[in-house]
Amino acid sequence: MLIQVLWRKRYSLLYFIVALLLFISIMLTPKVISGKIFIFEEEVVQMSLVFMLLLVFVFSTYKLVEELNKIKQELISTYKYIGKLNVKQEGFVDLVKEFHLIPNSRNDYKKLLKNICYRTLGLVHGDWVRIRLVNGSLNTLIEVKSDHDGSDTFNGKHISNKSLMEGLGGEMYYYITSSFGKYGARIFCMANVNLNEEDNSEFFNIYFAFVDVKLSSRLSMFNFLSICIKNRLYL
Repeated sequence: MLIQVLWRKRYSLLYFIVALLLFISIMLTPKVISGKIFIFEEEVVQMSLVFMLLLVFVFSTYKLVEELNKIKQELISTYKYIGKLNVKQEGFVDLVKEFHLIPNSRNDYKKLLKNICYRTLGLVHGDWVRIRLVNGSLNTLIEVKSDHDGSDTFNGKHISNKSLMEGLGGEMYYYITSSFGKYGARIFCMANVNLNEEDNSEFFNIYFAFVDVKLSSRLSMFNFLSICIKNRLYL
């Protein structure tokens, strides 16, 4: 609403300036041109000059309005982008808060991962997000997912633990993984996002932030998951 009000004021001011300049030019034309010029009568020259001035002002106004419309669209796009970032920031803050909770049971652990899935789905552009904990024997220890369409496959194919362990990704889904050495298990976070789209690059940033930045004074993503595995909360 504020943008529209400011825009109307700008247009009104622009039209007023153009009309004023055109009026002054028309009023001064008889003073500037008096008498015949070559073979043209005085009235013909004056009318021709007024017509040319009118064309110049109309063209100038059109170009200015076109430029203002372009700026307006850029401004609206900027506001929309800022709004989207604010929403994602709130979602990210909520997601980080989940990592401050250390589960005491399998159900707590599964509920925590489910919440992480749900909040992650709100941050990435995809149909589903899945978190799967896999041991060294390629057995699924625990898996949770959050989706929009109820699908649990990618292009009709189940994503096997073997393909994840061997690092076989896909063009339309991506996963991150973390290894826990002596615990012999890996956790995979998968999402069917199109990595060729610019917005989906945020998927990288979100999860690398979990890996690289401490979420609290004593807990990071790796430390948190290591604690869960060490205490066999996934069993």
